[in-house]
Amino acid sequence: MTGYIHALAIARAENIAASDLARYAHNFIRIMPDIMTYNASDLDRGIYPGNSSSLRSDAASMEHIIHAAEFHGLDSSILHEANVYYSKSS
Repeated sequence: MTGYIHALAIARAENIAASDLARYAHNFIRIMPDIMTYNASDLDRGIYPGNSSSLRSDAASMEHIIHAAEFHGLDSSILHEANVYYSKSS
């Protein structure tokens, strides 16, 4: 939910209506159960492929999100903390 609220804040800063963004968020939520099951299955089997994403990729994505937040004057403190975690793990 924090990510969604942050997305709404960036959307507002970009003059995108929250209701327009919500339509896309609904689609993302629909695929989450499958993603969660897939990842849990890999974890239970000790498989960590990283072929679709890696911590380095996540850290780079986080940098872009932080930049967008700061560009719009949004609080990015929690994002910086998450990025510290990614940076240490990659």
